[in-house]
Amino acid sequence: MIAEELDRVRQLTERLFSALQRRDAQAAAACYHDDASFSAPIIGEVEGRNVEALWRTIFAATQNSALNFAVVDVGLTTARVEGVLAYSFISSGRGVISRFESVLHIRDQLVVRHEDTFDAWNWARMAFGSEGLMFGWSRTWQRRKGENVRAK
Repeated sequence: MIAEELDRVRQLTERLFSALQRRDAQAAAACYHDDASFSAPIIGEVEGRNVEALWRTIFAATQNSALNFAVVDVGLTTARVEGVLAYSFISSGRGVISRFESVLHIRDQLVVRHEDTFDAWNWARMAFGSEGLMFGWSRTWQRRKGENVRAK
């Protein structure tokens, strides 16, 4: 019984990240609970059904992406993923390579909370060049850039 539940959590996690790897926002959204929330540096908090729109927006803002991930820990209600995402950021034309960690919280065999962490200042430097280097450490600057991404 426990082994089966662990396997279900692993399968859900792999299904979600495989959908993100394919840039399939609809398939990714199907992995989230209706009451899900997502958080990440720059992006901030995204609630419920807006998660699919967020992935669509991110996919539209990037091109030539490559996502490599590994499910490194699975519990009965959580999973942890480590990975590297590389892409071209369309608005600046700059390449970004970001190491990340994701923690998923699972309920009813769906993701209810998805928390991404990565070095936001390093991301800002790659995505925005000298502007990101100078201001990317600032939470206010990060919030403003996140609002710009979510507004598209």
